Amino acid sequence: MINMGVPVVIGVCQQAASGGGTQSSFSIVSFTTVTVSYGSGTDTQISVPNAQRITATVNSGNSFTVPQGGLRSFYDEETAGITLNHSFQPEIDGSSIVASELPADGACAVGYIFTFNPERYPVRIYNLEAEEVITSSPATITFGGLDRSALTVGDAILPALLLENPSFSVIAPNPGDFAQPALTVEIKILMADNTFISQSQAINLNDLSIEPFVVDG
Repeated sequence: MINMGVPVVIGVCQQAASGGGTQSSFSIVSFTTVTVSYGSGTDTQISVPNAQRITATVNSGNSFTVPQGGLRSFYDEETAGITLNHSFQPEIDGSSIVASELPADGACAVGYIFTFNPERYPVRIYNLEAEEVITSSPATITFGGLDRSALTVGDAILPALLLENPSFSVIAPNPGDFAQPALTVEIKILMADNTFISQSQAINLNDLSIEPFVVDG
């Protein structure tokens, strides 16, 4: 397990699990990716200008399928081969989470468990500190130090890879190279009794979801 404090993706399938007799539950609303930067390591990042950034959101409205061109393989033709890093940010409906069943403020934690087939060109999780693709599935990234209020609202925006945690990003394969499902994400929320409540969601791709460059020509 990779533990990161704060501030320190196919098909449709959500499954809930509760532990310790808690009354709390939640649902996954969406996942959003943004083409934030390119570069292989944490010290070599070049920001993609805000006006050029590609934002893609998957939710029930699009069957959790990445829209056309929602993911890009590289920044431009000149930098082809250099990692293009996407942020990854879930949103949940936490209005059915009972605040008193969570740990105290500052002790709440949420984990993202990514399951994928590394041999079939799925969307990948990239470790910028090690400068390598994570090849072991499942891979877990945990954000700690959260307050209850971050989790108990209807539109709870959870911490993002690459933004709140600059050590990890999502990267896309080359266009046409993808597996189904591309990525399955389980979100686990720690409860005060050291059990978890969780939801799992698969993310779809199609042959138009990935385009080669942020900037063409």
